[in-house]
Amino acid sequence: MQPLQSYVHRDLHNPLSGKVEFYYRCNGKHGARGLYGANGERCPSKDVNGTELERTVWSDVEAFLREPGPVLQQLQTKLQSEAEGATQNQQQLSRLEGVLAQKATERGRVLALFRRGRLSDPDVDAQMDEIDREEKSLASQADELRSKLTRADSINTTVSSVEALLVTLRNRLDEPISWELKRNLIEILVGGIRVDVIETGGVRQSATTVTYRFSQPDQTMTLLLPQSYNDGAHVQIPSQLKTVGDHIRRRRLVLKMLQRDVAERIGVDKCSIYNWETNRTKPSVEYMSSIIHFLGYNPLSSSRGLG
Repeated sequence: MQPLQSYVHRDLHNPLSGKVEFYYRCNGKHGARGLYGANGERCPSKDVNGTELERTVWSDVEAFLREPGPVLQQLQTKLQSEAEGATQNQQQLSRLEGVLAQKATERGRVLALFRRGRLSDPDVDAQMDEIDREEKSLASQADELRSKLTRADSINTTVSSVEALLVTLRNRLDEPISWELKRNLIEILVGGIRVDVIETGGVRQSATTVTYRFSQPDQTMTLLLPQSYNDGAHVQIPSQLKTVGDHIRRRRLVLKMLQRDVAERIGVDKCSIYNWETNRTKPSVEYMSSIIHFLGYNPLSSSRGLG
């Protein structure tokens, strides 16, 4: 996903409510820059509620600082897991270093072919560029493995370093918590945010991964901890359609409609739709024709009884 931009949304259905929300939207959905990919399609990602995202991130950051115990335990478990695979990582690192050494030999062969007139200038440039790309990828993988091995060799030292960082930052919470302070703490502890789109029961939801960074400023290696969230926590989608209300709710979410819009279609008030979707009440027979028209099918199981 490309970088995000924010925009403000006002309640157009009720302008007097004063309700204002802001959302983050992928740059891949804006204007001429909104085209990406080989076919020039627009980014299909959903917009993300900025208020909820920022509240979640700050809640995490504040929890890390005020009660560092749980996150320290998570990090220690992660480091121990890496330590258990240290032998395999060392073998993989040795293999990568061997492949990297072979790249120097490949360069020599390309130059030898060029001197003999077997390769043209464009061919040499293309092959050298390919070798450069492969070297960078291999070097990045090797650096990551070295970091894992280093952390595995000093689990307690690393966790102590993280704890010292969190204590230092926690002391800043004793200051008045201004917007600038929040921003500064988030810039220190948030390594990145990625938003993907998943589909559940035909309803598209955003899946957000916030990667937190726990490293002292003078540390060359970074200790990262990804945390995943999705808007399913706010939008409950029926996993099994047991009632007419379940059918109505899923259909409404798929169509991205509000309860009041569905109420207008069926000919009831918004409270009725709410009560049906939460299974507090059931629709009466007089509304079933409109409900079937809205759904596009009959949600009731066929009955063989006389009634």
